[in-house]
Amino acid sequence: GPRNTTEVELRVATPAGVVPKVAFEESVEKALLGALPAEDRSELERGGTIRRERVWLWSPVANEQLHLIAWCGRGQLPPRGPRCGLFVARIAPGEIKALAWVPSGAWVANLYKPGPTSMLWVVGGDVRGAFKRLISYRHGEVVMGEVSRGTPPKNLDDQKKRK
Repeated sequence: GPRNTTEVELRVATPAGVVPKVAFEESVEKALLGALPAEDRSELERGGTIRRERVWLWSPVANEQLHLIAWCGRGQLPPRGPRCGLFVARIAPGEIKALAWVPSGAWVANLYKPGPTSMLWVVGGDVRGAFKRLISYRHGEVVMGEVSRGTPPKNLDDQKKRK
């Protein structure tokens, strides 16, 4: 058929990667806490007062920016103790879409980047010790892997083969 002469030019406004931040604006943090599913918020509250611990901006692919916020509910003594996790959300004009809640046990969630910007390890811990959980960005969604202790598999497909 005839050649299509329409040209589309895309600018990379947000390059892929992870950027740690000191904090998000207070209004953004409140909105993120409000978007956290009720069941997950209730679990955090069982540990005590909810506080923001760490925040990042994650661009798993160019021009996609996700907000990551590590929260802990602290103040309760054992056996309840602290409850922590990482919330992953996409903020668009007028809405916040919750993509994943990744429990990190009693430890403040931390991130480890194993390779491609579309994959992150969330590091946490409990009474048994440290653990990792792979989160992977796939076609606009965040997929959460199983808890891994010890040497982690390189990707979710390897993790499924081990079962």
